Amino acid sequence: MSLPKAHKRTVLAATIVTSVVYCSKFVASLVIPLCCKMHMRDALALALILCSKGVVELGTYTFASDTWVVNVVPLSCAANIFRSL
Repeated sequence: MSLPKAHKRTVLAATIVTSVVYCSKFVASLVIPLCCKMHMRDALALALILCSKGVVELGTYTFASDTWVVNVVPLSCAANIFRSL
């Protein structure tokens, strides 16, 4: 079963945005403890905890928007940006 072209673009855009945000959060959460002279192992553990925090909220919001509990009209601006890709 293949996805329509519009769905493929949406999945690709969501994957790219999620990857960039996750990597940015991880690096930002890692650099600050290292600047404060925290041990590397502890800084990595803290960075993993802090950057994974938003994943649960994103999954919850996605589920809520799929079941029409949340109105997705405010996100129409973001959808228009991804359509132009």
